[in-house]
Amino acid sequence: MNLKFGVNEIDQYSVPSSKRKTKLATIYKLNPRDRKDKPGRILEVLWDRRKPYVSGFDNRYSYTVIFKKSGSVAGNHYHKIKQELFTPLSGKFTIFLEDTKTKEKEKVLMDANLHEMIYIHVGLAHAVRAETKDAILFVSATSPGLEEDEIPYKLV
Repeated sequence: MNLKFGVNEIDQYSVPSSKRKTKLATIYKLNPRDRKDKPGRILEVLWDRRKPYVSGFDNRYSYTVIFKKSGSVAGNHYHKIKQELFTPLSGKFTIFLEDTKTKEKEKVLMDANLHEMIYIHVGLAHAVRAETKDAILFVSATSPGLEEDEIPYKLV
């Protein structure tokens, strides 16, 4: 078995189809596999250690946040150590961002149907509001949740 990247056809789905910068973040367009010979399902690679979306990002902790109600909010903090990648798996979200140094703000709308991932870097205050009931957000992080690295910062 060859685990070297780029040898197997399926490796192409580990590379984003595009990436775009917003004022404060980077959004990666995932490259889902939707094949006619495999109807009724889509493969979406959220993490491939051989080809990380963000250079130097070492995924050490992954989890889902399930928002039972529309309007539920998570976050309202920033990190000095932890970096995160947010990927909507189901539903729609508004991501509220603020640069803790410049105070520049931004709102980013995300929809699971768009197959995108957003990078939350160190020092970027963030809050996530579910815009739909039973929305699910997948989070990849460079470290587990550490109380001393969760600095409160009210955005919503």
